[in-house]
Amino acid sequence: MDALAAGNCDVVINFGHDELPYSVNEPGFLNVVTFSEGIERRIDCSLKEGLRNCSERFGFISISQAEAFGTSVRHPLYCPVTVDEVSAGGGAGDLLFAGRVTYSKGIRHAVNLVKATGLGLNVAGQCELGAGMESILAAPGVSFLGCFKRLDLFRTMRQSTALVQLQLCDVSEAFGMVTAEAMCTGLPVITWACGANTEIVGEEDGVIVPDGDVDAAARAVRMVAAWGYDRREALRYRSLARFSLRAVGERYLRWIKLGIK
Repeated sequence: MDALAAGNCDVVINFGHDELPYSVNEPGFLNVVTFSEGIERRIDCSLKEGLRNCSERFGFISISQAEAFGTSVRHPLYCPVTVDEVSAGGGAGDLLFAGRVTYSKGIRHAVNLVKATGLGLNVAGQCELGAGMESILAAPGVSFLGCFKRLDLFRTMRQSTALVQLQLCDVSEAFGMVTAEAMCTGLPVITWACGANTEIVGEEDGVIVPDGDVDAAARAVRMVAAWGYDRREALRYRSLARFSLRAVGERYLRWIKLGIK
């Protein structure tokens, strides 16, 4: 922060979910904006307008995020992901919900898949209790595992059938870090057709289903459950080539070199 105050930086890259990119408003800075929709709603409108007026100085993690601010990018940046270099699993386990355990992240839809598929659901992450959340997590077939260390989360991903990312579409997902991490372990992703997950998940990475269609999500689960080791390994290597620290670092460097000319 001392370097920022002294003006000794050309680039500010913010990987946290906070307002730091907006607090650095000098023309000499480039900013990479990474925070989520929930934070965007708390940003002052005047700062949003300032972003629109200086959009050439900002990089976005996804096109969906850029559009939320009335700007556009041709080639979105992707958050770097580090995963354990281990082989993908065989997809014979339960479903997985990972991340913040909230209504907005679609925990209720994920739980509905238990009955629709007959598979269990492991829930990993920080839970925001209240408003009946305890009863949702106590549903038959649901196991709340709490917060994991990253390596333990990756191992759980390798043993799962699919990651279910069924967040509410009126809360646009800026970039699904858990989505990218899952794909980097060879875990297919089931997601609604909204938000930045549609930019991340291709037909070889999982299935995008119509918003709110639990039956379609259940069919998608059965589809990816049949993916064998080879297909999941191909998903893992393809995703590492997109989201690894080295790949992302090269993207950032290209964008930074263009921005500071």
